[in-house]
Amino acid sequence: MLNLGLESEVLEFKKSTSELNEGIISIVAMLNKSGKGTLYFGVKNNGDAVGQPYSENTLRDISRKIYEDVRPAIYPSISVLEDTPGVIKVEVSGMDRPYSAKGKFYIRSFDEDKQMDYQSIIEFALNNDKTNFLREKEESNETLDVVDEDLLKQYISRANDAKRINETYTNKEEVLEKLGLITNKKLNNAGKFLFSKNKPTVLKAAIFATDEKLSFIDLNRYEGNIFELIKLAQDFIKTHINYSAEIVETKRVERPEIPLEAIREAVLNSFCHSSYDKGIENQIYITPSRVVIFNPGNFPSNYEPEDFAYNGVSSVLRNPLISKVLYYSNDIDSRATGFRRIYSTCKKANVKTSYEKSNQGFSFIFYRKNFNYLPLEQQVLSYIVDKKEITISELSSLTNKSERTIQSVLKKLRDESKISRVGSKKDGYWIVL
Repeated sequence: MLNLGLESEVLEFKKSTSELNEGIISIVAMLNKSGKGTLYFGVKNNGDAVGQPYSENTLRDISRKIYEDVRPAIYPSISVLEDTPGVIKVEVSGMDRPYSAKGKFYIRSFDEDKQMDYQSIIEFALNNDKTNFLREKEESNETLDVVDEDLLKQYISRANDAKRINETYTNKEEVLEKLGLITNKKLNNAGKFLFSKNKPTVLKAAIFATDEKLSFIDLNRYEGNIFELIKLAQDFIKTHINYSAEIVETKRVERPEIPLEAIREAVLNSFCHSSYDKGIENQIYITPSRVVIFNPGNFPSNYEPEDFAYNGVSSVLRNPLISKVLYYSNDIDSRATGFRRIYSTCKKANVKTSYEKSNQGFSFIFYRKNFNYLPLEQQVLSYIVDKKEITISELSSLTNKSERTIQSVLKKLRDESKISRVGSKKDGYWIVL
């Protein structure tokens, strides 16, 4: 007797077509989990192929029932095993997930079919790369006149240098068409967010006086396309973290408190996997102890960053078209190595990291070495925010600097219009502008 092995995430056995309804549920569960699956009728749970009575009508009924019950519609391949009469094989595949059976959604867990709750269905739909790819390809409201042609030329040059494409720049329409960024002679959504001069998306960047984020020292709202904001995000973080100096082979070398390669990877990951239609912006905020990079894209619910870094899980692309364009220019890699680079470089630099997943999006967190290593001006601003009546003597004690040094810092902050003084030296107070 032929034995077909054990059931799995892509293989299901049913003893006969009397279990057709249950078989359709298994088909949907396998499609939602793996994008493919095989269902056999006439096979026991242990894999023994025993067969069942059948006719052409039996195969036709299976096909009709699947077509009626499964949404989106699928078109299975149905056959009968030649060496085991009466064993019916149903093969399915599809990427239009999530699939439902009679309006209910299921997911495969090893060899079991589990019904999905409402929140899981929402998360699944948000994380489905096919859905987002179709959204990326939708026609935007922007014509080719708004394309930043200088940026596009620079991009093509970098992509050629990276040897990931071999294109001579001709004109913007032809180049964008080859990149898949035009729909109906207009920029599609991916093209708009990548190359539009009309500042199609937003980055918020802030420095907070305390970890509780009750008051901020600096708040910025940048508008631009993805390439512009990736650079602005990296520059903002580089400018506001601390550096230590070392002498290496008679040369002075500055060491950032967070590896710049890790910052770059985290920023690129944030913009690659952001959701650009949520109405929530990409954000960076820096507190005395943390640097946080947030994007409003939901992280794949079944995975953690460590899965992509160490467990061989392939990248789940929220924006496949945007990611492809960034891959060509060597900004990102195709092998889901971003988290691996972050963890590796941070481990060498003894920098702690963590992350937070929420309904609003995903945050990656770098922990800073020590608040006392903040630039002196930022320390003074932080203390003023916490206590506007603070004195020069108190600031001197808190920062372990002379009162003369503190006076110089306060003068500099006033000259830069970052603070002002209200009232007298004795009874007045500070205002952070």
